[in-house]
Amino acid sequence: MDANTAWAVGDAGTILHASGGGGSTFYFAEGYTGHGFQEYLCLGNPNQFEAEVTITYIFQDGATDQRQLSIPANSRFTANVNTEAGEDKEVSVMVEADSPIVAERPMYFQYMGIWEGGHDVIGATSTSNNWYFAEGYTGYGFEEWICVLNPGDSIANLIFNFQTQEEGLIQRSGLAVPAHSRGSFKVNDVLGPDYQTSLKLESDQPVVAERPMYFSYAHNVSSRGGHCVTGAPSLAKGYYFAEGTTRSGFDEWLTLQNPNSKSITVTASYQPGVGQGEAVGKSYAIPAGTRLTLYVPDEVGLEKDVSAHLFSDDLFIAERPMYFSYGYADLSVQGGHCVIGATSPSFKWFFAEGYTGSGFNQWLCIQNPSQVESGVVVTYYTQEEGPIETSPFYIPAKSRITVMVNDHAGSGYQLSCLVKAYSGSAIIVERPMYFSYNGWDGGHTVVGCPP
Repeated sequence: MDANTAWAVGDAGTILHASGGGGSTFYFAEGYTGHGFQEYLCLGNPNQFEAEVTITYIFQDGATDQRQLSIPANSRFTANVNTEAGEDKEVSVMVEADSPIVAERPMYFQYMGIWEGGHDVIGATSTSNNWYFAEGYTGYGFEEWICVLNPGDSIANLIFNFQTQEEGLIQRSGLAVPAHSRGSFKVNDVLGPDYQTSLKLESDQPVVAERPMYFSYAHNVSSRGGHCVTGAPSLAKGYYFAEGTTRSGFDEWLTLQNPNSKSITVTASYQPGVGQGEAVGKSYAIPAGTRLTLYVPDEVGLEKDVSAHLFSDDLFIAERPMYFSYGYADLSVQGGHCVIGATSPSFKWFFAEGYTGSGFNQWLCIQNPSQVESGVVVTYYTQEEGPIETSPFYIPAKSRITVMVNDHAGSGYQLSCLVKAYSGSAIIVERPMYFSYNGWDGGHTVVGCPP
């Protein structure tokens, strides 16, 4: 197939968020409790009333195991999946609550006994027949996987549509996931080695898909680790990335996939940290059925903190992988993290996971993409002391600020947090965390979830 062969395009995308109405459901396709992996489940309840929750563990052989629990108002709960699901399990998770909560799944690992790190995702809130991923690489030092959860009653037959930079569209079929089960597919084997690739995963049954990647990375920084994203069930015309930096020790990239049958133009507004100058505008033409990879230091220069807003008249998908050798205070770690951008701003963002104890640095990156100043306040919901209210602050128009949570909330807390824009315009928030856990160092980040 030639490079201009395009995928079929779905409807406009929407940001994943907790289900409306009386309850919420979150799905996690990836999960492993074998040697060298430690998996947790963090559940945050931002409501003024108790939440009743059912956790269903779904195993590769189709077996399930359930737990019921109550989460008090304005608090968070942490489950040790290795203990709850048992050791040496490939496991997916479904979380159902009778009120709106937020669920995250942090994992820490020593992959293949070599690459140390961690990754984290907020769960998908629905199943879909299509899942999109802009990033992907099967070259030397990278191992890419696709994990698929099939919670339904029928076998899910899959088609992998790889949009490669090297050969255009490469399609793989004949793979499936049984009912009430999960499957893991190593992309290096399914597609083959040495491809830069995006992916549209098609299924004849509604499923959930994630993409863990493990790596030994070397460019302007050298790092080992892993990152993971939940796919996007549909495409969008705009993406926001609150986190981003071109400071020494960080390599930031943007991967933009055009699955259309025509060329598109994507416009970028790079928004600097407060006091670091004016916003930078760029425009990129992306041919039909191809992926564009951008090295952000080349776009904005070095030693900048930078958020980004990417937008187009046409549907596309965008991710932001970052690799780092991080050092702050007494913590020095290496690794990488990745997100698919938020598709719209919100006045509220919630994070279930958070920790300011020894060996962890937690940050909040808050982007104000509007033309007016926004007033922001952060509330932390700790397991140790309950809610902690903080003083409000302001973010200038077209800029971003970075909050060091260990200082802002205090040290030694297991916490969830709510970030609220109480004046001005809506915002975008991410939560990068850098850590040394069990002797494994790395970092992960997630875009928050509008409660």
